Amino acid sequence: MKYDEKDMLDLNEENVRKVFNYTLATSNTPKDIIGSYSFISTSCNINIPKMNFDKTKLKEMKASINYMLGQFKAVHSNSLSMGLQDGFQKYDGSTWTNNKFAVFSLYYLGVATTQLPRFEPRPSNPNNLFSPIVNQSSLEPTLSPNDSNFRKKVVKNQLMTN
Repeated sequence: MKYDEKDMLDLNEENVRKVFNYTLATSNTPKDIIGSYSFISTSCNINIPKMNFDKTKLKEMKASINYMLGQFKAVHSNSLSMGLQDGFQKYDGSTWTNNKFAVFSLYYLGVATTQLPRFEPRPSNPNNLFSPIVNQSSLEPTLSPNDSNFRKKVVKNQLMTN
């Protein structure tokens, strides 16, 4: 997938919050374009509410959401799967947030745009209560636009296309 510059958002709390708030359904959102999503399967018996999103705005922001999801360390490590705890680390090993709501907001967006399936319970492993949620083939590794390696890659791609 080719991303436009407007889609290339750094994975940080502010960007996740802006996209999440922008795509949430409001009282003015027509009912026929509202989708209700949860990142936890209903079989989990965990009290995590469903969120209602404006499907039109989700479609508009899908590339940006994919771009932020592509900055997860688990995506860059070519792991075949990812669990709940993997959403806190960026590809460079840094923690982009310690705020669970920020991670959960991005998970909601990922499920709502069909880039992440729902989390499922894994009772066989008490240290990891949820099974892997994503087949990495659905997400493309991306770099933060603030990363010096990002600029090197952009320049290299421009030289190759000229």
